[in-house]
Amino acid sequence: MSGLRSPSKRRRRVARRRLPRQGGLPAVAGSQRTTEAPNTDIEDRKRAESALQRSEDFLAEAQRLSRTGSFGWNVSTGEIFWSEETFRIFGHEPATNVTLDLVLSRVHPGDLASVQRVIDRVATHREAFDIEHRLQMPDGSVKHLHVVTHALVDEPENQQFAGAVMDITAHKETEHALRHSERRYQNLFQAMAVAFFEVDYTSSRQLLRALRDAGVGDFRRYFKENPTFVRDIMRATRIVDVNDRTVACSGEAGRRNSSQASNRSGLRKACKTMSRRF
Repeated sequence: MSGLRSPSKRRRRVARRRLPRQGGLPAVAGSQRTTEAPNTDIEDRKRAESALQRSEDFLAEAQRLSRTGSFGWNVSTGEIFWSEETFRIFGHEPATNVTLDLVLSRVHPGDLASVQRVIDRVATHREAFDIEHRLQMPDGSVKHLHVVTHALVDEPENQQFAGAVMDITAHKETEHALRHSERRYQNLFQAMAVAFFEVDYTSSRQLLRALRDAGVGDFRRYFKENPTFVRDIMRATRIVDVNDRTVACSGEAGRRNSSQASNRSGLRKACKTMSRRF
């Protein structure tokens, strides 16, 4: 019976024509299944990772420029986490395992006791802190730090702090240089063999500027015609300090009365000098 096909042949031919199912429905012959969603998810994730990396790079650069590092401290477990700038401030490699002993090993011997007290108080009372202390670096140099913290997680079994470490060494050095300069000035001021006094013209200068704004051009004539204004100028002028030679010339009363502008002739000359400046 050559004209009839066997059931097995029919089944094989039908099986060859079956198409895969798409989404639970039979696929239509000639259709193509798209896979755009997974690719979009991957691209979105890459963009998010790239944006996060840029943000971290900007933060690291900002910390480097401001010399401010950040850290986290889990008081309950003892874990400490440092930012890249904090590692740089303390002079350790980023791969270093940070512990309290490592931190204390860098603290200046003169500040070690006070820093230890702060750490003990935090561990006991879970208090935030704001302190300044020094670091003794391996090369012998000294750094000045300002450390500020606040509680990030406040739970009995999970006490965590976040903080900032600011390297204020340059600021401290500037303050020291300024104090040194002021001491030198005072030494020179007091050692001069002639009488000197320091005068504050701030208030009297404001009076003179008011005259100028009112249209007064000839100050000398105005002073002559308005002697009471000259007295106002003298009262507004404050003598801040006098040197030892001035005291020797005028006696101790000169120092006591200097703030009352007792040297009227000197102040009159000062008024004329100021009027020429205006």
